[in-house]
Amino acid sequence: MGTPHQGGSGVQLGKLLVNVASVFIPADDRLVKHLERDSEWLQQQLGQYGPISGEFVTKFAFEEYKTPTALGHSIMVVPRASAVVPGAADAEPIAIHADHINMVKFTSKEDNGYETVSGHLQIMVQSASDIITFRWEEESRVDAARINSEVSFSIVFSLSEVLETNHFVARQEELDTIQKKLSDSTTRRAVILHGLGGIGKTQLAIAYAKAHRDDYSAIFWLNIKDEVSVKQSYSQIARRIRKEYPFASELGAITDDSQLDEVVAAVKRWLDYAKNSQWLMVFDNYDNPKVLGNTDPDPAADQLARKLDGLPLALATAGAYLKQMSTSFADYLRLYDEEWRKLQKYSPQVSSYDRQLYSTWQLSLDHIRQQNKHSAKLLQLWAYFDNQDLWFELLREGRSSGPEWLCQITEDELSFNEVVRVLCDHGLVEIDNSSKENGVELQGYGMHSCVHSWTVHIVNEEWDSELVGLALECVGSHVPNSHVQNFWVTQRRLLRHADRYWRILSNDRLDNHSKDWVLQRFGDMYSDQGRLDKAEKMYQRALQGTEKAWGPDHTSTLDTVNNLGLLYVDLGRLDEAEKMYQRALQGKEKAWGPDHTSTLDTVNNLGLLYVDLGRLDEAEKMYQRALQGYEKVLS
Repeated sequence: MGTPHQGGSGVQLGKLLVNVASVFIPADDRLVKHLERDSEWLQQQLGQYGPISGEFVTKFAFEEYKTPTALGHSIMVVPRASAVVPGAADAEPIAIHADHINMVKFTSKEDNGYETVSGHLQIMVQSASDIITFRWEEESRVDAARINSEVSFSIVFSLSEVLETNHFVARQEELDTIQKKLSDSTTRRAVILHGLGGIGKTQLAIAYAKAHRDDYSAIFWLNIKDEVSVKQSYSQIARRIRKEYPFASELGAITDDSQLDEVVAAVKRWLDYAKNSQWLMVFDNYDNPKVLGNTDPDPAADQLARKLDGLPLALATAGAYLKQMSTSFADYLRLYDEEWRKLQKYSPQVSSYDRQLYSTWQLSLDHIRQQNKHSAKLLQLWAYFDNQDLWFELLREGRSSGPEWLCQITEDELSFNEVVRVLCDHGLVEIDNSSKENGVELQGYGMHSCVHSWTVHIVNEEWDSELVGLALECVGSHVPNSHVQNFWVTQRRLLRHADRYWRILSNDRLDNHSKDWVLQRFGDMYSDQGRLDKAEKMYQRALQGTEKAWGPDHTSTLDTVNNLGLLYVDLGRLDEAEKMYQRALQGKEKAWGPDHTSTLDTVNNLGLLYVDLGRLDEAEKMYQRALQGYEKVLS
């Protein structure tokens, strides 16, 4: 309240009064000297305040009227420039319509100054509860560690993230080896299960986890296929921990809309707690093979199993096919050999291992085409999405410009479920459990990465740019903006599909200029999700496309330029942000005029930037211009 952080204008008057008083009594002028403008003591105080200013909320109140003095003239005792510390984090200036003496004297609750100050205090009080609770929990955690108290870290056993086979044939020798390796030491140990894709590594890990669930305080399952999958797995772990321990200090500040990087860091802190040492973490899908599965046997079944090298993935597909068809094992073997020879002739680059898998899937695909041609079409389209979490609402986005078959299968949920059921019955697709708790839209479906590779390289005999564009349009159209309730949930589900498109784009597999609006949306989504490096790449590609298609001064180009400015501010690259804002402003003034709301938005952005840069005079000019423009346009 009128604190002279940079010194006060009344210091000289104060010095005079001290000198007069010293004639009659001992007087000390040290405090007055400290309050001289730019005094060493004040600079020292500001230097100590700056680094910690982000740890609390600060409201800087300043007087608006001059204060009468005993000498007959009036002075601004503490001007705004001294009362408000520039560049302080989480701070806000407050104007009080009074002089320095009366700025904290209120005649009633209806007094304007009282309403202003009390209003800010109420806002601070409302947010204080959560902050204080978090700090108390943090202190409790420290106290607990100090007195070496026993803390429980048990989490209820659950493997809802993975799909378990109904008939697992135990590999007791491997299970015993895993158990021995993991229990040989009191320090953290790791065991790696490796082998060809589809050979049964995941099911072996599930079997071990179930058999030894009582040996661990918690068992967590992570899908580490890619960065998005890893972070979403950590998000599921965080929900499980908070469900068991709602006051866990490490996760106290984490909410459903927290950035995924924050969630990952919080879970790691919880796992690193000194006494939390009995958990088991399973990392699944750390491979990059090319195709999916289940099981079967009998006299001819033995021959089939040998022909398929005992690969669970191939056996599962063969079993699903035989379940659908009244075909003997001998007939299936004949059909399989025919497909093998075709693959060998037309796709000699395919490995022997892949050929075994692809041959079984091709037989299933032939039968799927007979049962429901739309199911086969969906497989072709799926090649250009990610292999995991494809859901009804996402595909519906393609109805406006997509082919007739897509409109038919997304007419309603029943139509969609019927088409997907055929793929599930043949063992090519399964429910994606990672999407079960999203609570916003329907649960999705997924396929093994090897099956997905088959859809890309074999089902689609050549690269289909039309289907790529359709998949891209579905994902781009489904990106919600940050004003939509629970927008982050849908955005997180879409990240894996956006990553898939970025890989396609990086390999120059598509002319992206017709889809620049999608890149814009992906940039917005990556920015909302805190993946700023990827957001920059998307905006840069969108900018290249719009400049080439529309020119450097087109409004679509300028929107991208403005978004890059916002991103550079978040990245702390303020000089680059200023260049983007200046370019956007000049272009918008030319295209829309100086008083268009889009132009004024960029003017306001420049004002915010100049505050961050400490160029307050320029900031004021921008704010004044934006205010006058908004008043003129919006009244």
